[in-house]
Amino acid sequence: MKLKLLTLSLPALLLANAHAAEPQATPPQCLLAAQGGTAVPDKNGDFDLEKCLSKAGSPNFSRKGKTLTVFLANGKKAVFKNSKSEEGDSVYTYAGFDPATGLHQVSFFEDNPEWPSVGYTLLDPNAGQLGHVYGQLPAHAVSPDRQWVVSSRNCGMDSCSITDSIAISRLPARGMRGEVKDSELIIPADVPEEQRGQGNGDVTIVGVAWLSPQQAQLEISCRNSTSGKLHKDQVSLSQSGERWALERTPCVTVASAGKGKQAVADTSRSTGSLRAGMSLDEVEKLFGRAADGFKINPLALLGKKEITRVWKGRNGQVEVVFVGDVVSSWR
Repeated sequence: MKLKLLTLSLPALLLANAHAAEPQATPPQCLLAAQGGTAVPDKNGDFDLEKCLSKAGSPNFSRKGKTLTVFLANGKKAVFKNSKSEEGDSVYTYAGFDPATGLHQVSFFEDNPEWPSVGYTLLDPNAGQLGHVYGQLPAHAVSPDRQWVVSSRNCGMDSCSITDSIAISRLPARGMRGEVKDSELIIPADVPEEQRGQGNGDVTIVGVAWLSPQQAQLEISCRNSTSGKLHKDQVSLSQSGERWALERTPCVTVASAGKGKQAVADTSRSTGSLRAGMSLDEVEKLFGRAADGFKINPLALLGKKEITRVWKGRNGQVEVVFVGDVVSSWR
């Protein structure tokens, strides 16, 4: 009889042990090519990450109908249940575990009639639910010290402010309880307030490259609300106390000579004044504005904090290499 009871309970014991194991990272077959994986979206451009993880046998979660269960440390778990009501529908989907940050992600869609919301719930295996990050999480959204997370929000308006589109939030310390808290984002006064957002439409962060825990380069997709065309921009984000500041306003087109084109400088006469050792402020004063773009060598993140800033002009462009905020070379 004892042997029979043990035999019957063995599958349950194995399942419990599987869920008690360390959380597993998302395998390559469940990562898209842009994330370094081999997954391929369907013909509509969609990809069901939770379904892929389930097929791969991920022990991080289970799905039973409308109920999603995420397994945490010490036998604890977080339960999310899809629902429909007069107040709106709620849908939750498991979105993977990142060993580098030690965070589970659960994406959510809440169809509230007054203000629909999308985003992610972050869970620390030891501390449980940390709260919500609204909007989309771009690649490498969390800072190297795991104190901050950058998110991209779509405010649903053609002329929304940059602070409605870009957010940075503080995370509780690893393994500690707490809530995700938004930090103030400082927008430079490089563009008149009335011109910010004009013609930009959606401002979406598609990638983050951290130069240090206190500085990152944001790769941004800009959709023109008039033409519908997309173009890319890059802008620096740096910490200033408990606040964060953008180097310049991204995705903004400033009229020049009444022609509606982006203002450009004559780089041919400016390059002769460049010299090694100049500060970033000195170079920006030389060109009369912040850089028009950036080039980042991923290998540089492992050594010197090197970044190439690009100024475009009527006669071409100048690429200035900075180590820290000091000019090293240019071409």
